[in-house]
Amino acid sequence: MREALSLVQDGVATPEDIDTAVRYSFGFRYAAVGPMTQKEISGWEGMTLAAEAIYPSLSNITAPPACVTDLAKSGKTGIAKGAGFRNWPPSEAAKVKKNYETRLKAAFEVLKVAPDDE
Repeated sequence: MREALSLVQDGVATPEDIDTAVRYSFGFRYAAVGPMTQKEISGWEGMTLAAEAIYPSLSNITAPPACVTDLAKSGKTGIAKGAGFRNWPPSEAAKVKKNYETRLKAAFEVLKVAPDDE
């Protein structure tokens, strides 16, 4: 989250960009196995090469960036308050919550197909 918020704070990506990147790249795989097992499956060499290139430029901030502390101070803490990084009209909030629950249920169904003990 620190890296994602730093990207938003620095104007590199929007919150929506972050969500899309995670959902359709590494995040999708984690419904089936955790990050360590996923790397055991895919091999550590790719992660190692990426780390050598990326780690030096990662954020090393020790406090939340202003983009999120300003939201909290203003009371814009997310869907429950009607606003966060974006505004949440009640109909949009209900739609997003419903989609979230549907997707979680689908992920749980996928996980039931191949339990770890089989």
